[in-house]
Amino acid sequence: MKLRIFVISLTSAFLASCALLSDRAEVRETSPYTTSDAIRAQDLIVGMRADDVLRSWGNPSTVEEPSSETTTSEERWIYRFGPRHRAFENVMPERIVYFRAGRVVGWESQ
Repeated sequence: MKLRIFVISLTSAFLASCALLSDRAEVRETSPYTTSDAIRAQDLIVGMRADDVLRSWGNPSTVEEPSSETTTSEERWIYRFGPRHRAFENVMPERIVYFRAGRVVGWESQ
């Protein structure tokens, strides 16, 4: 029981320190929320593998690889949800998923 409380406290502290959280953070903080649960809910969790993100959200609109010119080592997958017409290009909401070493480290909506 003490170990479970410690793990929950540690997880909560980690999530609170993350700069990038999705709109449904409260769902991920409930225990247990597994990768399979996230895929079924079309959601993401920190630590999820790239192939799991593909199963949850499908193929991204754009993939940006880290370059030697930037200081970041994060790969970015950009999703644009909505009509696929160039008239909507500048108004479509974007969701950006950040990967490090093939695992999700965060995401944001713009």
